[in-house]
Amino acid sequence: MAGESISIGPVGTPAYFSPEQFDFTNRRTVLDFRSDLFCLGVTMYQMATGQHPFWSPGDTSQALYNKITTLVPQPIGGVVSTFPPELEEIIFRLLGKSPHLRYRRCDQLIDALGRV
Repeated sequence: MAGESISIGPVGTPAYFSPEQFDFTNRRTVLDFRSDLFCLGVTMYQMATGQHPFWSPGDTSQALYNKITTLVPQPIGGVVSTFPPELEEIIFRLLGKSPHLRYRRCDQLIDALGRV
C-alpha cells in the first residue's frame, strides 16, 4: 500500500454543504473557511425560522443539490415578522452562492454581528 494515494469522498452532511462542496473537480482548490461560513448561514437560518433553507423531507440528493446551488431561500422576515432586518442581511450574505459573496475575514462577520 505504500505510495498509493487515497481518495476521500465528500465528508459532512450534504444538507449543510456549500455550493462549492458539490464541485468535485475543484474541491482542493476552492474550499476554504468560507464554506464553513455558508454552513453557519444555513444553521442560523434554521434557528431563526425553524426550517432548513434548502432541504425538504423527501428531497432526493439531486433536488438538494439543485436547491443549494440555485435557490434563494424565503426571506426570514416573511416567516418571522419581528426578525431584525440587519441580522437577516448577515445570514443571507453567509448564504452567498459563491465564496466571494461571503465575508472575506471572520472578524468582518464578528463586527457585523456586534453591530446588530
